Amino acid sequence: MAVLIEAINIVVNNNSLIRDRNVEEQFLKNVPSQTYCSDGLVHRLGFMDQISANNYIHYLTKDLGLTYLDENEKAIDFVVVDMLKGPTTSCDWIRFKRDKLFAHREEFNKSDEDFSAAWRRGDFEGKDNEYIVEIEQGESTDDDDFYEEDIATPYGWSPDEAIYTSTYHPNRRRDLEEVSRTEYVITYKNKETGELHEVERRRWIGKDAFRKTKEKITKELRKIISK
Repeated sequence: MAVLIEAINIVVNNNSLIRDRNVEEQFLKNVPSQTYCSDGLVHRLGFMDQISANNYIHYLTKDLGLTYLDENEKAIDFVVVDMLKGPTTSCDWIRFKRDKLFAHREEFNKSDEDFSAAWRRGDFEGKDNEYIVEIEQGESTDDDDFYEEDIATPYGWSPDEAIYTSTYHPNRRRDLEEVSRTEYVITYKNKETGELHEVERRRWIGKDAFRKTKEKITKELRKIISK
């Protein structure tokens, strides 16, 4: 399988989590947003700005003890992946593809857009390209949520509620200025557009609005891992 890649992504290798059950449980407990999905081999978390992504990298390395890059700047336990460019550093366990992945889902207005996916190499008889399989028709869950057999997507996501090439404008740090700060949130303003962006201050416990989603994701993920 594969995971959806949208905006700025941190993709964590599940092999790095299962080495320590406590680390795995802490990671799953503190998934920071509704942009999480997993195929059981990698875990994907999406961010709209580099500041938020950097904060999460700090959490993974300092709080969970994971390794980002080695001395050769090669990704070890997790990798940053851009939806247009792919992995931002060298990584020998990830593969990336951008294509019309959902063109067969004609029930969606935006299904002919380009979408990105990433998957862990070497786990399907050594044939990377067999992770992404074209199917004639998607399936539906009991909740009638979007479902794709070979690409894991965040709960509640669909091709019509996505980030496209034309709408992807990641915020660069130099474009942002801090306008307010509380115990848990820093608010930045884009100096060019005036748009406000709230960044959580390394408080990864889910909010009430996310709790139901996270509990469902965690339950489904544990089923996958236990197989």
